Amino acid sequence: MEKLKLIMKEYVVLIILLFFFTIACFISPNFLTILNITNVLRQISMVIIVGCAVNMVMVSKGLDLSVGSIVALSGITLAKLTSGGSDFPFVLAIIIAILVGVICGVINGFIIVKLGVSHIIATLGTMYVFRGIVFIICGSHTIGSGFPSNYDLIGQGYLWKIPIPVIIMLSIFFIFLFIEKRTLLGKYSYVIGGNEQAALLSGVPVKKIKYSLMVISGFMCGIAGVIMTSRSMSAGPLNASGMEFDVILAVLLGGTLLEGGEGSVRGMIFGALILGVIRNAMNLMGLEHTYKYVATGSIFILAIILNKLIKGEKLGGR
Repeated sequence: MEKLKLIMKEYVVLIILLFFFTIACFISPNFLTILNITNVLRQISMVIIVGCAVNMVMVSKGLDLSVGSIVALSGITLAKLTSGGSDFPFVLAIIIAILVGVICGVINGFIIVKLGVSHIIATLGTMYVFRGIVFIICGSHTIGSGFPSNYDLIGQGYLWKIPIPVIIMLSIFFIFLFIEKRTLLGKYSYVIGGNEQAALLSGVPVKKIKYSLMVISGFMCGIAGVIMTSRSMSAGPLNASGMEFDVILAVLLGGTLLEGGEGSVRGMIFGALILGVIRNAMNLMGLEHTYKYVATGSIFILAIILNKLIKGEKLGGR
């Protein structure tokens, strides 16, 4: 019986994903095509890339609300350096754009670890600061022309008939799967999320781990920013707007607890796929954009309730 419960706990998210996948197949005959499935994977690739890092942050009982703004800032940096007929080296511009994400992560880590501000307050503040910097850099206008000829390669290109964003996404996923299972960083994240005080008494470098996780989150945002700008061939003040909520939603749908100490990168990728399948199905149905918010929120609540029931947890207050 206990073994059965353990299996259900591990695969509940996959069951939910298969449920919505089956419904999508019945809703539209165009859903289960190679072109459409590839499109779904390309669309959620940036959420998964950032989600890999945010999952670890949340496992350690943290949160990062600034990821959407960091993605936008990294993207606008790349666009600004390479647009308008600029001769700036493209590879160097990519490196700088990713470093911008890392710097943002360092700032978040400093405020949280060194100044002792909570994750929610710190990243909520930097979310607005970083977004404001994006507005200042681009002058509230979208940069959408004057890019070099190879600019769209990362976001729109293919390798062995597989979209490059999907290849990058899968590579990062397997790296984080290794970090989660085989490294001290991954193991300590769970220990901190389970009981931070006990982790301190056990000699776990709590502050160092928390700082590292925020920097890694910024690094992943930098990569996502490069992909997003290359994919859309544009960068503007509203890029990645609301992405932080998509990422957190994917992480929570994947079974990671806000209280920390439980969750997995594998569950997160299933959560992101649930979002991608639902939104793609609604697009194929021709639903207006306003209905997507209602559907996403409702399905999120339903999935969390189902998750708790299968885990054997009681609904309601303690």
